[in-house]
Amino acid sequence: MPRHSPFIRNMMGLFGLLLLMACRPTPHSETIPEISFYYWKTVFALNAYEQSAMQQQGVTRLFTRFFDVDIPPDDSLARPISALQWTEAPPPTCTIVPVVYIKNRVFEQTDSIAIPNLCAQIAQLVAQIAAAQDLSINNLQFDCDWTDSTRDRFFYFLQQYRQHFPHRISATIRLHQIKYAQRTGVPPVDEGVLMFYNMGTIKPTGSNSIYNTPDAARYVAALPHYPLELSLALPIFSWAIQSRNDKVVQLLNKTYLADFAADTNFAHLGGAPALFEAKRALFKGGYYFKAGDRIKVEHISPTDLQDMTQLLGKHLDHRPPTIIFYDLDSLNLIQYDHSIFKQIGQNIP
Repeated sequence: MPRHSPFIRNMMGLFGLLLLMACRPTPHSETIPEISFYYWKTVFALNAYEQSAMQQQGVTRLFTRFFDVDIPPDDSLARPISALQWTEAPPPTCTIVPVVYIKNRVFEQTDSIAIPNLCAQIAQLVAQIAAAQDLSINNLQFDCDWTDSTRDRFFYFLQQYRQHFPHRISATIRLHQIKYAQRTGVPPVDEGVLMFYNMGTIKPTGSNSIYNTPDAARYVAALPHYPLELSLALPIFSWAIQSRNDKVVQLLNKTYLADFAADTNFAHLGGAPALFEAKRALFKGGYYFKAGDRIKVEHISPTDLQDMTQLLGKHLDHRPPTIIFYDLDSLNLIQYDHSIFKQIGQNIP
């Protein structure tokens, strides 16, 4: 990829912003957003509860993680890894949208010269998976939290991938990339998906790192000026932060309030998010806790989802085409009345 001076790159970025803004679709506030989910497991197998939830919401598209792209420890080259295993076919009424998760370090350590070959590898694996499952693919999403230093290579990757996939491509967008679009750039895709979660710092105490209004409010005012049409990705997951001596030990995924509230081995210290303390050393759910370890359980309540709706509604200049909830898992779904998913789309002005 040709190298340009910082001035030329900035001017090119500004021109691209203006061009995209001129081409941005007109508002479609009368359209109710499509409801969908991310499927982010290692094996594709929908249980009855998950299938029922999809039917109730009228889900016709499922955004499904096909594989990751990373640089393995025993290799110096980026390549696809951890491909999804299929034990059953997707519902016949549901279209699968492949999602490829790319670690940012791929673009930190991969020279531009190697990017066309990486595109070919990814395209080949997407095609193989689609053929094996008899899927018709006309929409693809890339999930990468690019930075100022990797944006040029990521954007070049997206441009090169067009040669293998002439259909609709979307990319995930973080809040800071909305607010500082002129600096971080706007990816050359057909649509962005705003990841409206994981916006705080993971820490032993304090605010919810998945979502909290003060952190979100610092960025949302820039939404009307972003030159890409945006769908929304909203959280319905829960996790816990284990700490020891006020230092984070690890993040406990798929962990819920009820896991500790009913366990007499832990004392409930109160707080919001809820804080617990281990009374003695023990193993629980495959994790080891020392006496005195603290666990902050972070989850998204229905009230949090409504708060997101109100905050976004004040700043979006159009209803999003799609709202994608992360993620489709019965452990997440049972935390909510299923009616809330459609309410979220209907409540955004």
